[in-house]
Amino acid sequence: MNSMSITKKDLPVSPERREELSIFCRERTVSGLLKILGNITDVLRSDYLDKTLPMPDRAIRNLRVMPLAWRIALRLSCLSVAMEAMRGCHRKNIAACYPWRAGLAFSHSFFQLGIGQHLHIGLKRNEEEPHQTGEIYLPLVTSKFNGHIDRVIISDPMLATGGSFVTVIEQLLEFFPPEKIILASVVAAPEGIFNLANLYPGIKVISAALDSHLNELGYIQPGLGDAGDKFFDRVDLEYFQQVKSIFSSEEWLLLVRKIQEANPVD
Repeated sequence: MNSMSITKKDLPVSPERREELSIFCRERTVSGLLKILGNITDVLRSDYLDKTLPMPDRAIRNLRVMPLAWRIALRLSCLSVAMEAMRGCHRKNIAACYPWRAGLAFSHSFFQLGIGQHLHIGLKRNEEEPHQTGEIYLPLVTSKFNGHIDRVIISDPMLATGGSFVTVIEQLLEFFPPEKIILASVVAAPEGIFNLANLYPGIKVISAALDSHLNELGYIQPGLGDAGDKFFDRVDLEYFQQVKSIFSSEEWLLLVRKIQEANPVD
């Protein structure tokens, strides 16, 4: 297979290429470097796949499914992925890394499972190239790397082209070898799996679902819609009170601002 990364200008890939990617993912599964749990709940896709609902609202909001119900369903998927990602490693020697905003969907799961460290990195989307990282507005706090860490789990519900994961991996490689890094998602696309394996052959990916492909806009098909927008849809600060201890005071204030931006008062 051509080893060149698949970018937005290459989308959608041809049917022949799609079949090659499918075979590639099966081979990664056999090798143990890709684990698909296959346990995503229907409610996560319900609004987005209902073509009677208007776009883009159904991609960025929860319309017929209550927002809290959607977040609970997402948390269940995140929990199963988190448990698999932690397998074989003592929880206190694990760090979870959350790319903001969507990555925070995993925060309750890793908090509940009692891992040792929680790391945050804020990525701003490039609006001209939506699936490329524009800038890092919340850098990793390197002083948090204390004690012995055997595994770092980068957690983001959506793995599309893999651009956000690449940005975070490059930050973490300054401190950890690739074999200590695992990628955790809820929905992944074959194009993203291929891109990441091409750059980092030894890094393992765990996902609740492996979807079909990316469309011409770089959105996962069938997908969930925009996981970050849907996760923050009508959320309030109370939702995060249980996990407040994983945030620094500066990170908490930034979270407050993100919630306000996502839910402006009319």
